Amino acid sequence: LIGWIAGRPLETALLIFLYYTNQSSGGGFHASSHLMCFLTMVLGELLFLISFLLPYSLLACIGISVISLLFMWIHPLVLHPNKSYLKKKAPQLKHSRQILLVEIALLIIFILLNVPAIIQTISLTLLLSAISRSVPIFKHTGIVDFS
Repeated sequence: LIGWIAGRPLETALLIFLYYTNQSSGGGFHASSHLMCFLTMVLGELLFLISFLLPYSLLACIGISVISLLFMWIHPLVLHPNKSYLKKKAPQLKHSRQILLVEIALLIIFILLNVPAIIQTISLTLLLSAISRSVPIFKHTGIVDFS
């Protein structure tokens, strides 16, 4: 609904689809309640939509994508403490790298087709996915205190 109101329904649907695919396959941040999950999602979506007000830069999108992809490639699976029972199945759960390869292929296709809105969408989705995956990593290592 927010994406439709902002005039970006296709981009928002793609954002949600790719983000949740990355989240489901590789894990990441999990909010403490459904309300916090919703508010976090709305905040991320609003930041995503606001980014379309900035001038488009293919070089910036490629840079964001490469950094995000590398981070998620290095950290293919980050389990939430509530899912710790899945640790023994972790080698089987690392489908995120295959998904990242598909996302790289999609990004390259849309770069070749010169579709800026989709390039920007994939790039920012990768960034938001990488940020989500980094939160529990930094929280666990004590680098950043999120409390």
